[in-house]
Amino acid sequence: MQILCDMVGANFRPQETKDIIKSLRVGDILILERDAENPYDHNAVKCVYNDEFLGFIPKTDNYEIAQALDVGEELTAEIVAFQNSLRPSLAIELPEENEDAEEFEADIEQLDDED
Repeated sequence: MQILCDMVGANFRPQETKDIIKSLRVGDILILERDAENPYDHNAVKCVYNDEFLGFIPKTDNYEIAQALDVGEELTAEIVAFQNSLRPSLAIELPEENEDAEEFEADIEQLDDED
């Protein structure tokens, strides 16, 4: 599953961080890190480039990403466009559900239907 969203919060970062964001290009990869201690959003996910915290995944898009990070998935975001110099658009690939688990659920549903 792919999530497309824009990074947010860059306007609140220091000028040197803004300069890093302005130097990024389409195709660059950001590391996604959980920020579970964030007082404003318990599903907060940070965007990091070369160990520099740049901004966040929007609250409206971060739940599934946070869940994947919480179970140990390592996720990245590819910059696919820019809305403006401080707002990159990101593509994030989430791992697919385990196919065996999906087949098992389908088998259970079929057995329930037969009863």
